Amino acid sequence: MFRESGLEGAGGMQSLSTTVGLVRPPEPTGCRGIRLPGLGVVELLYGDRGLIAVGLGTRGVERAVMRLRAIRVVCPRCGEGREPPGAVRHVLGRFAEGEPVDPASLEVELWGTEFQRAVYAHLRTIPRGQVRSYGEVARLLGNPGAAQAVGAANRANPSPLAVPCHRVVAANGSPGGFSGGLELKLRLLKLEGVDRKGWTPSRQRALFVEESPSSLGRHSPVARLSTPGG
Repeated sequence: MFRESGLEGAGGMQSLSTTVGLVRPPEPTGCRGIRLPGLGVVELLYGDRGLIAVGLGTRGVERAVMRLRAIRVVCPRCGEGREPPGAVRHVLGRFAEGEPVDPASLEVELWGTEFQRAVYAHLRTIPRGQVRSYGEVARLLGNPGAAQAVGAANRANPSPLAVPCHRVVAANGSPGGFSGGLELKLRLLKLEGVDRKGWTPSRQRALFVEESPSSLGRHSPVARLSTPGG
């Protein structure tokens, strides 16, 4: 079970959003914007060991930079510093074209609180084309009542795509929220073969499969949304 001090009891939910176990990333070595088909300009902030922030939608990297500066991490301006690793451009470009590659395979620095990093590490185990609910992520982390905290961690995710928070949806089958906007979330899921037409109440039993935390070592994915013919 994942635990932070004060997690259990009436004040448990509040402690999930504190700075318990806060980890700072190393200082970024570069920042670049790359244009991806159908996704527009995606800003990348990266260091020697991987991505630190990915800007999707409005002010994506700007929000992450503000958080980094608040914890005294110096960030270059977009266009400054080293070029991003070639693998980043290659994988993201192929992903945007709808090819069967997974941006979660990219190296990334997981930073934030202990709980946020646990959520982000878990999201990177959800394979391309599959989804989990917020509540299921919370349950598999050992905190079944922390669905809202999982949602908050997703909203704070500094590296979407590499940390695929778009693969987490509401338990009732609705897409849920996304920091880059609902339209973009649906577009990303569709690139992975997940079509919103599959989100019908009558199909929920088939879409969301039960799995226990003890089974995570064997096979992590628990839910799949497919196109009507899939």
